[in-house]
Order: sequence, then structure tokens, then C-alpha cells
Amino acid sequence: MHILLFIVFLAAYVVYIWLSIKSTVSAIGSVENSRTFWAGERNVVLTIGTLFGFAFLLTGYFDWRIVAAYFFASQIGVVITFSLNGLLGSATAKWGARWLWAGFEFANNNQALTKGLNALAFVALVAYPVAIGVYYFGSSGKDLYLRIFQCTLCILYIPSFVMSFPTLIGGLASENLDTGTRTRVFITQVGSLFPSALILGLVFWSFGIAGPGISIDFGSGTLVLSPALMLVLLFVLVLLAIFVLPMLIAFLIGGQTGKKRRLSMIGQRRAWIAKLKNILDAPDESNYVQKLLALQRDIEHAIADLQSSDDMIKIGLQIEQGAAPPEIKPLESAFRATRDLDPRFEQLDALRDISKRIDEARAQLEGLPDKSDIEKEAEQWAAYLRRRDAELNTELDQARQTKTPALLLWTFAVAPIFAAVPAELSKWLWHYFKSQFLA
Repeated sequence: MHILLFIVFLAAYVVYIWLSIKSTVSAIGSVENSRTFWAGERNVVLTIGTLFGFAFLLTGYFDWRIVAAYFFASQIGVVITFSLNGLLGSATAKWGARWLWAGFEFANNNQALTKGLNALAFVALVAYPVAIGVYYFGSSGKDLYLRIFQCTLCILYIPSFVMSFPTLIGGLASENLDTGTRTRVFITQVGSLFPSALILGLVFWSFGIAGPGISIDFGSGTLVLSPALMLVLLFVLVLLAIFVLPMLIAFLIGGQTGKKRRLSMIGQRRAWIAKLKNILDAPDESNYVQKLLALQRDIEHAIADLQSSDDMIKIGLQIEQGAAPPEIKPLESAFRATRDLDPRFEQLDALRDISKRIDEARAQLEGLPDKSDIEKEAEQWAAYLRRRDAELNTELDQARQTKTPALLLWTFAVAPIFAAVPAELSKWLWHYFKSQFLA
């Protein structure tokens, strides 16, 4: 019977892996459509099912009250996300698809890290049933339940959270991510950090990491920090130092580098238009065609340099030409839907448009019979280019005025208070769990 029950657990574990894969595929579709609520809820249910379900299969212990308490505690993250989205919103409804493409870009640019994270996932998947088997056949009763609980927390959930974090940090810090997507992803992650913090808190409490309490003498009094309070403080510090602050720093860095890159690209476009306008402001009928051809060659060189400088541009062009590698196929729709949000392709399109305008201007000017007609036509083109330059100047001013929402900065100013909430909730969950199963 003992062995049969473990076989049932292994079968349930295989079902868990299958459901995780299905949930991941479904989550990709949800993210691409910028609808992540149900994906998050599925993840919470899957977490609860494995955290308490596997222990129930192997020990028979179960309490619906702690399951319900964990579920409702995790919903605080949903409330946080909903509230921040309501206050800030997003500049684009396509943020999910843009984030998928940004995540692929990070994986493509950091292939060694991606392979290492995949190897970690494989090791965790194999190590979990092995560790459970060791404890299952070597322990019994309440000790077995505790070990199963700890293995599920430390082998299944902590690695999965760690694996997703590099992509999150890399994506938020990307200079190619638009402000609307960056803000929406940041808000979503702030909310999803809450159930993850509950998991981390349960790890702290189940292993009793706090150590002894301490006493601090000051003046005529003494401040006593109990082991329980020490654990809460340690948990808050770890959550802030390892997860919250890196997210905020990556968000701020990405916002600043993205702003600088956009300003630089707009400036480059204005410089090309200024060169073209200078030629057309005073067309010399003896060599203006040669000047236009020389400028066009320079722009074509700039286009070629841009295309060759970035792998994601090359992949995007392959998609547009219908020659994308098979592994890119699932992401084609995400790229096509958010191509206009990528500053590299915005720049590419702008340079192509300037080259096209030079062709049109040269064709029209070459067909004119005398200098007065040439000057008249050139002035019309110069007037158009002045309007285009004014539009770019407006874009430049708007880009300069882009700022980090103050509410997000205030959110992280009170982050220690927010971090203390999951610390206390996980503490309560653990004490209730301990009183029911380990007393």
C-alpha cells in the first residue's frame, strides 16, 4: 500500500507537469491579449493544488480552512494590481504582446543564461520526486508532512520564481521597451509579487530562519526584538533587497535609457531631413541630382547599419519576408501587433520614408525644363520638410517630458509596509498550519 500510494503521487506529479505546460501555453496567449487575470488565478490554484494536494495524497492530512486562507490572502495582489491599473492605466492596449516579444529578445540575447535556467528547471523537476521519495520512505507522521511541505516550497516554487526574475529585470531595463508597456508590466509584477512573497514567507517560517532574538539598549530603555519579530524584519529585508529594489531600479534604468534612445533617434531623423531641406532650399541645376543621390546613398548605408546592428531587427525582417525560423512562428503575431511600438522599427521606417521622398523629389525635379520650375518645385518640397521637422520637434518635446509616474515611486517608498503584510500573513498561515498538523 505504501508503494502504491507513492505511485499515485508520481502519477499526480506527471499530471501537474502536464497542467503546468498547458497553463504556460495558455498564459502566453493571455499575455499576448493583455489579459492576465485568469492566468494569475490559474497559477494560484495550481500552487494550492500542489502545495496541499501532494501532502494530502501521501499523508492524508488536509484542512480546507488553510487552503481558503491562502487563496484569499493571495488575492490581495489582485487588488493591488487592479488599483494601480485604475490609477495609472497603460498608454497601449498591446502591452502584453509587446512584453512577449521583449521576453523573447532577452532570451535570444542571453542564450547561455536561458540554457542555464532551463537546466535549473529540469533539475528541479527531477529532484522533487526524488526528494519526496527519500522523505516518504524515511519519515512518517507529522515530520513527513513538514518535509513534503518544505520540498514543494523550495524545489518547485522558489526555482520557478528565480527563473522568471532575470527576464523580468532584463525586460524592464530594456531601452527598446515603450513606456506604456514598461509601466503596465511593472504594475502587474507588483501585484504578482504578493503571492510569491507568501511562498517566500512560508519558507522562512517553516525553516525557522530567524535565529535568536536580540536586545538593543538605548538611553534608559531596552528594545527587545523577539525571534518572531526578527524573522519578519529579515523577511522584509530579503524581499526588498532581492526582489523589490531590483525591479524598481530596472524600471527606472529602462525608463531613462529608453528616453535617451528615443531622443537620439528623433534627433537623427531631424538631421537627415535638415540635410535634404538644405539641398532643396537652393537647388543648383548643375549638381542637385548628384547631391540628392549622395544623400540617399548615405541614408541607405544608415539603414543597412541599423539592420545589421541588431538581431531582433533581422528576425523581424525575416518575419515580414515570410522566412522566419520555425521556433519564431508562435511569436509572429506578437511582433506584427506591436512592431510600431519598437523604436528600432520606427527608426527603420522613418529612414526608408526619407529615402523614398528623395526618390520622389529627384524624379519630379529631373523632369522639369528650366531653373524657375525647379526652384518652384523644390520650394514645395522644402515647405513639406519644414512641416515634417516641426512634427519631429513636437515628438522630441513630448519625449523629453516623459516622466516616471510619481505614484509608482511613492508605492516603493512605502514598500517596507507592503512587504510586512505578506510577512505577517505567511506567519499566521504557518502558525495555523503548525497548530493543525505539527502540534
